[in-house]
Amino acid sequence: MKKLLTILIITVVSLGLSCSKEENRNSEFMKPIKIVIPSRLINNYNIVNVVHKSEKEMNIISDRIETLVYENKIVGDLNPLKKELLQTKLALELDYANNEMSDLLDEFNDFIKTEQLLGKIDNSDYETLVAIERTFKFRKSQIDTKYGMFLDKMAYD
Repeated sequence: MKKLLTILIITVVSLGLSCSKEENRNSEFMKPIKIVIPSRLINNYNIVNVVHKSEKEMNIISDRIETLVYENKIVGDLNPLKKELLQTKLALELDYANNEMSDLLDEFNDFIKTEQLLGKIDNSDYETLVAIERTFKFRKSQIDTKYGMFLDKMAYD
């Protein structure tokens, strides 16, 4: 349990770390997620590959949602018809990106369950993967919290 807590703390703290190549990011955007894979799993190519792929996709989707919200904020000067068309387009893209994030979470959860059912991971590995999954869920909740009112408004406008 202590190991799980340590992994969870490392993972959550890593949410606040920025990649050095991310210097050109919009300063209002959330920092990218950076998952630290424990050394005991680093030689498991399948786990490392799925975790890094999921991390990358979560960051891309998160940035896309933030970019779409930012783009919607700057449409105020357009004529009413263009503004309505752009907002409709953005609303559809936001909904799609939000669904992609949910699908990614489902896929990661399915991966964990499959690895466990096939006996490819032990309980410690399972707990580590669940902690990583919580990090991804936390990012989704951050997006929902930061943009939930905006997403709801876009859906009903």
